[in-house]
Amino acid sequence: MKRVMTTAICVLGTIGLMGCQSAVNNAVSQAAMATMAATLTSGGANKLLLEALQEENQTLTRSAMADLPPSGGATYVGYAQVISDRTVILAVSTELVGKASLEVAFGGTGSMTGTIDDFDDNGTEYGGALAVSAGTISAGASGPQVRGKVAGTLTNAGASYDIDGNITGGFFGPDGEYLNGFDDITVTSGSATSNTNISLNAARQ
Repeated sequence: MKRVMTTAICVLGTIGLMGCQSAVNNAVSQAAMATMAATLTSGGANKLLLEALQEENQTLTRSAMADLPPSGGATYVGYAQVISDRTVILAVSTELVGKASLEVAFGGTGSMTGTIDDFDDNGTEYGGALAVSAGTISAGASGPQVRGKVAGTLTNAGASYDIDGNITGGFFGPDGEYLNGFDDITVTSGSATSNTNISLNAARQ
């Protein structure tokens, strides 16, 4: 595993992810990422894999609508971050990182469906899953993007967190091989509610 020193992993494009993340990151190969993603490990493995994915794709530029396939579909696999201000989700870190598997169809208004699960917070695992549905592809201000609904319930230590909102991925690369986006969600647990965000980083398989 090659160790790469970096002071900032900046987001791709103007739709944004999270500003810049300061960290020392382990850059790993796609094969190693696939192996690690299939094995639950402690210490926030999802966050390390997310940062490796960001590092690998940070030089890509926004796709044009003409760059996307005119028809057919593709699977995008990566990670989503539920941002926590710790008012509802009493997270150790400021984000829960889950594994995303999305099916995107091209042609017409397109579609996006999928699942985000196996969330962890600095190594603490969360149960439950989020469903992605009703996605469509549109021409955003900076290029094409796919936007859908995201909803579901996450659980930890006897508490449950209902999540509802949208999830967006702008297309990056010469043929739209990478999704990076940021959107609004609401997190509710009992009588407590927080308006926060969810980010997406996923690569076409």
